[in-house]
Amino acid sequence: MLKLTNICRSYGAQQVLSGLSLTVNPGQRVAIMGPSGAGKTTLLRIALGLETPEQGTVENRFGKTAAVFQEPRLLPWRTALENVNLVLGDTLKTMEKARQVLAQMGLSEAAGKYPRELSGGMQQRVAIARAMAVEPELLVLDEPFKAMDEALRTSVIACVAKTGAAILLVTHEAWEAEQLNCEIIRI
Repeated sequence: MLKLTNICRSYGAQQVLSGLSLTVNPGQRVAIMGPSGAGKTTLLRIALGLETPEQGTVENRFGKTAAVFQEPRLLPWRTALENVNLVLGDTLKTMEKARQVLAQMGLSEAAGKYPRELSGGMQQRVAIARAMAVEPELLVLDEPFKAMDEALRTSVIACVAKTGAAILLVTHEAWEAEQLNCEIIRI
């Protein structure tokens, strides 16, 4: 379970989150929607422990949490396959699982390519594959599909939908939340 209670966060004089409370239970899927600047990414960063709220508490009881950010955040000196394998222990024994997860994202032929050799959408699919590879209990997604065309997005969302993980998604697209069977919360 992820529980955020009475979260407040400001940047200078601008208050971004005020008294926000949210609980995500095992298997639950929640989409956070709202205008740009409303605090959606800040909320995810606080949930992940990457930022500290000025007020409130965060409790994450999920064993494994994985995140996909708006940018792929791949290691440029590693191939797509190596980027995925890194989270699996970075051994020869785990390489096959990394290949399988890349294949699920339609990236078998890109396994040996470096991030600079991949399109933005391909890089983002590698980032999603990397997060999925660890079989997280909680999957945190910050607009992960925006670099993809609609047909590809539908395909990748279908892959993500198969996970048993709880999902906390930030999106501007209600249909993405619907395809993932998310409860929508607007901030």
